[in-house]
Amino acid sequence: MARPRMCATGVGSGVGFGVPAFSIVIASFDAATWLPSALDSVFAQNHQDYEVIVVDDGSTDDTQQVLARYATRIQVVTQLNGGVSAARNAGVERATGRYVVFLDADDRLFPWTLHHYADAITNHGAPTLLMGMPVLFQDETELDRIGNEIPQTDRWGDYLEAAHTDYRITIAAAVSREALVVCGGFHPTATAEDHDLFLRLGIAPVFVYLRAPAMYAYRQHRGGVSNDAQQATTGVRFLMAEERAGRYPGGRARAPQRRRLLARLVRHATRRCVIEGAYREAADLYRHGFVLLGQTGYAREYWRLPMGLVRHALAARRRVREEPERPRGSA
Repeated sequence: MARPRMCATGVGSGVGFGVPAFSIVIASFDAATWLPSALDSVFAQNHQDYEVIVVDDGSTDDTQQVLARYATRIQVVTQLNGGVSAARNAGVERATGRYVVFLDADDRLFPWTLHHYADAITNHGAPTLLMGMPVLFQDETELDRIGNEIPQTDRWGDYLEAAHTDYRITIAAAVSREALVVCGGFHPTATAEDHDLFLRLGIAPVFVYLRAPAMYAYRQHRGGVSNDAQQATTGVRFLMAEERAGRYPGGRARAPQRRRLLARLVRHATRRCVIEGAYREAADLYRHGFVLLGQTGYAREYWRLPMGLVRHALAARRRVREEPERPRGSA
């Protein structure tokens, strides 16, 4: 796939005989434990016009045995480990659907997800990008309380136009396959590849966000990228460097919207670092995003973030002091 580039043009519908509405692309690396749940959530869809492509990104566990159980229902791409961006790009190259929906191997769709995406595509004139509300979970029984609802949908001229909103963004997006090809797919960076893609699609028409019902179940567990403070810091700094280099579309006229989106990511990642006790990473990210926060209406974060860092650091030190001393020779 070509080098990632900004996408500023509209795309066609790509309608053709025998073309599925959706290509579900699942990138999987050593996720044999979770993969059956992800696949079963796809096969439980109310909307059946889709194909499923699983990219095994050099797994060393039982992934191939798991995939063999679904052999008649999926397409499998096997490659040497190249990271999530390379795996997703490989899936896009195989995809034939008009829209590509990305699903991480440890997450789940709800039975209504594709149905509501399909309706939104019809009702809003084939938008370039659609996203939906995610739900966080650790145990799958937590999802039993989540039900279908009458859709609540926001339509924007493009992704940057929604910069002032506080949407929860995940990779579980439906993206025009043609737009993905035009943009060159995901950047081969280790983290923040999803936000980078959305920014490169920033002025491609139209962006739709489904605020209800919940459209995606995002599994929380140790070892996930979101729990790695160093990677989160690296990813956000990469996005800021791309913005400074002028690699996102919209020019000076749309710069305030791009910077507002980036400032929100700086704020979120810095807070996460503080919560996880990664104070060095939090301070580094705050230092690099200091000006950006001030430029975009987040000036209050000048004080709230460093004060929060100090409070968490003092609380952690106090907890250490208050822990009872272990008897000698204890495990």
